[in-house]
Amino acid sequence: LADELAFLIDGRIVQRSNKEDLTERWRKITFRIRGDLPVIEDAVSQSTKGENGQIISCNHGRSLEHLKAQNVDRIQVTRLTIDEIAVQILKGEQDVETDQS
Repeated sequence: LADELAFLIDGRIVQRSNKEDLTERWRKITFRIRGDLPVIEDAVSQSTKGENGQIISCNHGRSLEHLKAQNVDRIQVTRLTIDEIAVQILKGEQDVETDQS
């Protein structure tokens, strides 16, 4: 078991973080939106299909605040597994910060 995780791409650490911090911050958020979806803060990926939207967030608190300021409803928040978080980080869909603490 590990308390801290490091994610490597080409031998370079792209993110290093406490496991609990990762699982507390990352979420999949689904919702219904009328109109266009603006860029949501801390969303590492976002998509819409008709009125249905989905984001993967590396800071769900800030993303939820931003979403609630938009024209959305039926918000559902789902916790991500470490494997799902790792896939998002290693996809390189975001500029991740290395937490050296």
